[in-house]
Amino acid sequence: MRSVTLRLVVVASVVIMVGLATSAWLGRDRGRAEHDAVLQSVQRAQYLHHQLKQLVLASRFGLLRRYDPLVSAVAELEQEVVQLQHLTADVVAYEPELEGQVAALKEAAHTQSLQVDRFKSSNAILRNSLSYLPVSLRALQQSEASSASQIRAEGIVRLVLTYDANSSDPSYKAELLRSVDLGEREGGALSGDAAEEWTLLLRHARMVVEQHEISDPLLDAIVDSRLDQGLGQVWATYRLAHERSLWLARRARLGVLLFSGLLALLLLAVVAGLVDLYRTLDRRVRDRTAALDLKSRQLVVSSGQMRRILDNVAHGLAMVDPDGVVLDHRSRKADDWLGTPEPGATLWAWLGHNDPSAAAWLEVGWMQLVDGLMPPEAALAQLPARAVAEGRSLGLTYQQVGDEGVLVVFEDITAALAQAKLEAERKEAMVLFERLTEDREGFLEFVREGGRMVRSIRRTSERAALQRVLHTLKGNSAVMGLTAIAERCHVLETRLLDDEALEATDLLRLEDAWDGTVMRMRPFLLEERRPLHVYEEDVGALVRELRAGAPPADLVARISSWAMEPTRIRLERMASQAERMAGPLGKRLEIEVNDSGLRTRGATWAPVWASFVHLLRNAMDHGIELPGERTRLGKPAAGRLLLTTRRVDDWFDIVVSDDGRGIHWDKLRQRAAAMGLQVETLDDAELLFANGLSSKDETTRMSGRGTGMAALQEAVASLGGVVTVTSTPGQGTEFRCRFPAAAMGGPGALERDEFQEQNPISEEA
Repeated sequence: MRSVTLRLVVVASVVIMVGLATSAWLGRDRGRAEHDAVLQSVQRAQYLHHQLKQLVLASRFGLLRRYDPLVSAVAELEQEVVQLQHLTADVVAYEPELEGQVAALKEAAHTQSLQVDRFKSSNAILRNSLSYLPVSLRALQQSEASSASQIRAEGIVRLVLTYDANSSDPSYKAELLRSVDLGEREGGALSGDAAEEWTLLLRHARMVVEQHEISDPLLDAIVDSRLDQGLGQVWATYRLAHERSLWLARRARLGVLLFSGLLALLLLAVVAGLVDLYRTLDRRVRDRTAALDLKSRQLVVSSGQMRRILDNVAHGLAMVDPDGVVLDHRSRKADDWLGTPEPGATLWAWLGHNDPSAAAWLEVGWMQLVDGLMPPEAALAQLPARAVAEGRSLGLTYQQVGDEGVLVVFEDITAALAQAKLEAERKEAMVLFERLTEDREGFLEFVREGGRMVRSIRRTSERAALQRVLHTLKGNSAVMGLTAIAERCHVLETRLLDDEALEATDLLRLEDAWDGTVMRMRPFLLEERRPLHVYEEDVGALVRELRAGAPPADLVARISSWAMEPTRIRLERMASQAERMAGPLGKRLEIEVNDSGLRTRGATWAPVWASFVHLLRNAMDHGIELPGERTRLGKPAAGRLLLTTRRVDDWFDIVVSDDGRGIHWDKLRQRAAAMGLQVETLDDAELLFANGLSSKDETTRMSGRGTGMAALQEAVASLGGVVTVTSTPGQGTEFRCRFPAAAMGGPGALERDEFQEQNPISEEA
């Protein structure tokens, strides 16, 4: 036995040594391959940069009229630098400065790419003007222009073409500009089509000069000498790092060889111990057999003790076999809460007497566990975690017990859920109180307008209108901190989007939740009369009019206007809402408010102001970029949001603009076509306000439903207004809501209830 074991140990040691030697050989070959790959990448980058220089020279001297080869060469060079960065990543730790050199190389390649993009834009304008000159010349020749004018035009076209081929020679530029100046003085004698074509020809001639002054420096700036120097530095630094890594690898392999020898000696010692263990194995087996006999006798006694333990545990315990059948091994609590199951009853049948919905879910989930399509842990995680029985809320957890089945643990969580609900209500009340102290009037109006929307939901039968009301209520509730109301609206909105019908009980639950929240705030919401907002500049204007002896009618009109609400309050409130939205998204804002000293009737305009939450949520979620992204785009880290009200002739404008990403019109049209809309017959604005249409890839709790813009348009239209949008990709978006100025109201148009006492907690609110 000992000799056989010794031979096995010797064989194992030889195998270990051969394996380690082979690994060392392969490691050396792998290091050589990496070295060759980096060398080829550097040479390829040098070749591409040399080719780029030749293309730039060809373009500079007019030998290359198309910029596609330039674009292709720069793209290949930038891709090769990225590949070089990937190839050198493994040895950066040995020469830290290599990482900075490769990063500088990558930045230089990217700068070249940007220069080519700028050159493309300028060169496209230049080529467009050159292509138009022959067309304009033919049109001039076919007009009633004099022969002298036609000859002058032909000369100018020839000078333009000559200058385009020799733009570096200043004499051609000066001669061309003199001819254009002379042509402008002679153009006054032409009339009709001839004068128009003459003007266009001279304009495009000047455009050629202007674009050459732009594109020629851009072309010269494409070639970056840092690339040649950087490639040489990277290669030299990489060679040092590579040699150092090989030296360290050789040391590591030597250490492994020494370790393998020690391992072989250790194996010899272990085998010697195994031989001794084998000799005592038979004796130990006999001892274990005697011990098992004793244990069997003890188990008969302990089974009765286990029954007593199960009858006194605080949790419900039940064993369920793989087919879902409830076994006899259960605690008394399980039977007390769910009742004694019938013999052979399944877990879902046992649970179904108290909670049919949880039982149906449990049956479907158990089939997935039996089918084995998912790992057991994942299948158990899909089973219901909560059920109701005899007025109790039970928490359910599941534990796989080998092949015997599943242990189900029932826990009474009724008191815990009640405590959690009270804690959530307490936290929500604190948030509401903070909002109330920050902006009491704004919060009271939110309660009034929210109550109106809650009541209108029950009376709304049209699905699209219901979605818009729910979306607006959700947005305003989330901003104010009513997370429970916002969550309920989100769930109902999701069901509508999934084409599910809402039951009357669902809407009543939302109404009850709203009423309960308002009732908890009743002690803080009582108000006597609506306050007047008079600013220092208002008083100053009144004093000046009094001193100037203004007519009493003008003084009455000014003082009466103070009963109206300043738009400044609304804009500052919107600014606060935007800041609260931006914080959780990790975005920074600079907000500018310009109210122009205007006022509106508060009660009439409340629904319109409430709908502006959709513009703010879209600007925060869709438009304004994260600080890092804005910095990469060359923008300030903080996004800019401009909130404005202004009077323009007989119109009243509310403008919300940002400097974010802008609207992706192409993506919006693709989504519209996928929804079956006739995009050919609709303009961009009509698509933007289509119900259920959004350009966002995924739906979040803040935006992406496609109903916010439709709700805004509906609210604006209720006061005779229209919404227009201007958006430039990468620069920002401006929404302008324009209303007839008469809709603002005035001292003669104020309704009596503007001055009357209003309580946000009324029978209808």
